[in-house]
Amino acid sequence: MNGMVPIEKHVVLVGAGNAHLVFLKRWRMSPWPGVAVTLVSEFAEIPYSAMVPGHIAGDYRWDEITLDLVRFCRSAGVRFVAARVTGVDAARSRIEFADRSAMSFDVLSLGLGSLPAAPSGWAWGEWSFSMRPLVR
Repeated sequence: MNGMVPIEKHVVLVGAGNAHLVFLKRWRMSPWPGVAVTLVSEFAEIPYSAMVPGHIAGDYRWDEITLDLVRFCRSAGVRFVAARVTGVDAARSRIEFADRSAMSFDVLSLGLGSLPAAPSGWAWGEWSFSMRPLVR
C-alpha cells in the first residue's frame, strides 16, 4: 500500500454557516484518517455577516468581506460541491439535488440558516431589504 488510508466514512456538511466553517477550520488543522468531508453550498463565495453593515456603509468592498469557499475547502482537504440540496433521503443516507446525481453520506450536518418571513403582499423596496441569504 502507498501509505494512503482508505476512506471509511463520508461526512457531508450542507450550508456554509459559522458552525460548519469552524468545523472546517479545525478539520484543516487536524483531519481524521479514513474520513472524507464534503461541503455543499449553493454559493461558492459567502460574506462574513459581521462585516456586512460596514460594507453597506461603504467601509469595506465586497471582496474584503467574502470567503472563497472553493479555496477554503481546498486548503482543508475538503471536497466542495456548489449545488442546491432539494431533499434528504434519511432511510438511504442520501441527499438529493436538482441538477446532479444524489450523494451518499455516513454523517450529515445541516447548517442552512434561516430566511425572514415577510407579511403577505410585502414588497422589498429601496428602503427595505432582506438580509438573508446574505449573498443574494
